[in-house]
Amino acid sequence: MAFTRPPDEKSVGWLFAAPATGSDKSSRVVGFEMSFSPMLSVLAATFATGSECLDTVVAAHDAAVDRTLALWERHATAVRLDIGAGVEWCPAVGLVAIANAETSGERRTVRSRVYVPAKAPALHDALWRPLVVERFLDWQQYGWDEYHQALAEGLNSALGWEFEYRDTARTPWGSPTLELAEVAEPRIGALIRPALRALAGGPTTGAAARAY
Repeated sequence: MAFTRPPDEKSVGWLFAAPATGSDKSSRVVGFEMSFSPMLSVLAATFATGSECLDTVVAAHDAAVDRTLALWERHATAVRLDIGAGVEWCPAVGLVAIANAETSGERRTVRSRVYVPAKAPALHDALWRPLVVERFLDWQQYGWDEYHQALAEGLNSALGWEFEYRDTARTPWGSPTLELAEVAEPRIGALIRPALRALAGGPTTGAAARAY
């Protein structure tokens, strides 16, 4: 990750490690879960080829997630300072996050769930302080757009795939979605049914966790 100041191992351990044996402290950490997955047209095209280009799509997906988190850290990560006159904001020096990645040809799934604790070290004193939640969440739309734009650029560079904005589908914020050009609008049911069959037969894929 190209963080401004990467978190050290001690910080990661402090946030995510289980409590010592006999400790009455909970290992739960309040935070956010963000889910990233390619567009439906990309998933349809990926698995229509018999997973021949799956590795390339997964690599572009991972790079897009990294780029999105870097954007989120650079522009949306701030912490609260409680002072006598009230509450002020201060930039933070970096997000700490862990990700759980899932890829399954049977379920036609490429997805990363990223977990970010609701604390970050303040820029001026490096003390862990609460994130400014409203600012962090306000950047959801920008994070959504950044991920899809980065994914489209990566797949265009690696596979030559062209993308276009479509008015027939909308993002949660009402703007046209970025989809793979010259690919028929995927039917949601066609993607859900294989997933339901796979779930009925039990898990068929492993999950890999990686730390940022």
